[in-house]
Amino acid sequence: MGIRQFLDIGTGLPTTDNTHEVAQRVDPSCRIVYVDSDPIVLAHAHALLNTLEGATDYIDADVHDPDTILRGAAVTLDFDQPIAITMLGVLNLVTDTDEAEAIVRRLLNAVPPGSHLVYWNGQGSAPMTLRSHTDLVRLFDITHFGGVGLNR
Repeated sequence: MGIRQFLDIGTGLPTTDNTHEVAQRVDPSCRIVYVDSDPIVLAHAHALLNTLEGATDYIDADVHDPDTILRGAAVTLDFDQPIAITMLGVLNLVTDTDEAEAIVRRLLNAVPPGSHLVYWNGQGSAPMTLRSHTDLVRLFDITHFGGVGLNR
């Protein structure tokens, strides 16, 4: 039967093919709870949730407070059925390793057998190249901007 419930912790700003879109495309009965503590994410989530069909919710909570996350998620998710917990690019923001371990342990102890934890421990930002002032001047040749140049 597979996983039909998702707890997406540290969801970030909505993009295309969010967890609920992918999961509910496969099975409209899937239940999804998004978690984030960023007020900008909250504003976007409320706008997004007004347009959704199916069981999707958003919790304004911080990864450092797994008990609040679990209480809020229990409104939408059935903790007697398997849940996929996703922590994509958020667990690495918990800088204390003992605290990160305690958070993961608390979350996993709350879900039944057959549940999964998906995490990504990346850098949290896109690859970038830092450029010198000389390189930037070359990129933004002032002749293309009507003589407007870069400030030094």
